[in-house]
Amino acid sequence: MGNKKALLIGINYRGSGQELKGCINDVAHMYEYLTQSCGYSKDKMVVMTEDATNPNFLPNSRNIIAGFRWLVRDNRPGDTLFLHYSGHGSQVQDPVDSRPDHPDFDDTIVPLDYKQAGQITSTQLHKMLVSPLPQGVKLTVIFDCCHSGTMLELPYTFRPDAKGNVSVHKFTEYAKSAISNGKIAFNKHAPLQTRIAAAKDLFSDRAAQAEAGAGQIHDEEEFTDDWGHENKVVYCYSGCMDEQTSADTKIAGTPVGAMSWALLSVLHQNPRQSYSDVLRNTRQMLANKYSQIPQLSVGRQDANLNEIISF
Repeated sequence: MGNKKALLIGINYRGSGQELKGCINDVAHMYEYLTQSCGYSKDKMVVMTEDATNPNFLPNSRNIIAGFRWLVRDNRPGDTLFLHYSGHGSQVQDPVDSRPDHPDFDDTIVPLDYKQAGQITSTQLHKMLVSPLPQGVKLTVIFDCCHSGTMLELPYTFRPDAKGNVSVHKFTEYAKSAISNGKIAFNKHAPLQTRIAAAKDLFSDRAAQAEAGAGQIHDEEEFTDDWGHENKVVYCYSGCMDEQTSADTKIAGTPVGAMSWALLSVLHQNPRQSYSDVLRNTRQMLANKYSQIPQLSVGRQDANLNEIISF
């Protein structure tokens, strides 16, 4: 088993006109989960919040960038890295690709000293966190912030369907075709457990998933052109789509980020879920009260999102 390292960043922006309430709590909750349930050692974790007494761990731009470099440095195949950012997200005009009549925007994270040091763009994040990764090192990232859908500029995005759901109609049509063409055997007179097993086999079939709109990995064309050749083992859960905001809320009297709370709730309920199930269940937990739609993007087109999540 390889080594594990984690960087957790939570910024409430206290005393500003854009103060948040739950981001530092998000980091505390994630720290507890990683150390108690995922085997992370405290001496391999860096936490940056406004509560830090050591100035090197305040979440300003210089320290955050130093934290990124620490996270991706000195790793070997089999190592596991984890990053959780909870704070403000924003967008700035892309200085390279934008046209005056059709501007493009980069997603950004917002350091504590953003007024002096500026924001950190999605392109910068990719170059610092993804490009330097050795092959065989796995990085999992959580961005609980606004405008975070493509925050890491990963080349592939998982979409169950346009609304984030599995199409039962499409799956049923595929199942009929698969049975009639002999792709699977399905005997309606067989014992119940046998029929259930056959149905599970069909639903786990990649062709069935593609036909049903489940488990599809789509190219993010702009980022595929830029980064698709890298083929890095990266999984990124984002709090919302690029054009959306992520909620800072209160659950059972405790201020939290809605996405961080939902994701951790899903993992506590059942840690042995697939990457795709974690996304679906997190979305469902948020759907009744919040408009944000969490996203999952990956660094490899052949990423198996039916694998049990691990970080």
